[in-house]
Amino acid sequence: MSETVLYSPEPDQDVRVASWWSDLVKSGELVDIFAPNVQSLSAFLHMFQLPTQLYYRVDDKGIRAAVWFEPMLSGAFVGMWIRPNLRRTRDSVLFLRDTIMEASNHVNVLIGLTKQADVVYLAQKLGFQNMGGISGLLPGGITYLLVKET
Repeated sequence: MSETVLYSPEPDQDVRVASWWSDLVKSGELVDIFAPNVQSLSAFLHMFQLPTQLYYRVDDKGIRAAVWFEPMLSGAFVGMWIRPNLRRTRDSVLFLRDTIMEASNHVNVLIGLTKQADVVYLAQKLGFQNMGGISGLLPGGITYLLVKET
């Protein structure tokens, strides 16, 4: 199990996050996870500046799992990603659970958006409710609204 890192804009961490961005671009996942306005490298790095908090774990291949929180009103938007070959591992799911539980201590509600049915299923296991689908919110079909009241 690797250590959880809270991102801060320092050269070594910027390189690590930029490498993650490159991996997301190469795999095609960037366009599935992030809105068009944060798909350039500069916008991607800017997205994780305070007050947004990015937590991640690394291994010898780079970032293996990440969760980020963007404060809004008395809650936060939450995003999550796990490297595809690790998505069903105990360590990755525990990382998501523990990070989301910690965030739940500081906000009244967590809100997530996804186009992926398997993410809806995992989010429900983590205590989120599927509030339904929204057409046209993100490119490429239905976007599911997930809410966790804390």
